[in-house]
Amino acid sequence: MTSHEHSDAAIELGKRLVAQLELGDDVLSQWLAHDLATHVAAVDTAEGEARASARERCVRSILALWERRSVFPRRLRPFAGLEPLMQVITSLDIESANSRYLSASIPEDALSDAPQEMRAWLELVPQLDFAARATIRHIFRLACEEAALNARPWVELAKKAALDIFPEEQLIQFVLDARDAETTGSDGQLEQLREQVERLEGFVRVVAVMAADLRTRLPPNK
Repeated sequence: MTSHEHSDAAIELGKRLVAQLELGDDVLSQWLAHDLATHVAAVDTAEGEARASARERCVRSILALWERRSVFPRRLRPFAGLEPLMQVITSLDIESANSRYLSASIPEDALSDAPQEMRAWLELVPQLDFAARATIRHIFRLACEEAALNARPWVELAKKAALDIFPEEQLIQFVLDARDAETTGSDGQLEQLREQVERLEGFVRVVAVMAADLRTRLPPNK
């Protein structure tokens, strides 16, 4: 992609920033929106060398403002919807070999001498750990899918303008990949999804047994 194409994408990003800042009800947001809109309009109306200069000033203003997007009023930030999710993304990969609650894998012979009933329960621990991570990931995907879809146009424009938006792009890709894996995919993906469903259904059965056991310990009429 040429530098001219990068600047075209930056100007489109600037137009989107103008529309975003115009949503603000504070003086600074309105002033920034007006100032940036003036730069964009100057590019459209200038000709010849004046147009090249106007384009350069406009792009410079857009990039300076984009670099400071994190200090916009919260509801005006381009990636505001993703901010609550950024800190947890790395801990929710259920394909990872790392468990959420187990510090290490249970050795195969660790339960060999345990009584049968004890072994039956303890062998459920890794499965329940997996089910907990799968449940959290699914809930996470439901919580942030809309935010990811809303943020994707910002990411696409920023990428065309050769700007670095790596964390946001990774998060959006994670969410949309999780959505796609739950709706359609290759035979391997569908088999993986079936396995998750089976494990979660087993998790539901175990939890139901536990709830019933705990309920028997409640005093009558409580």
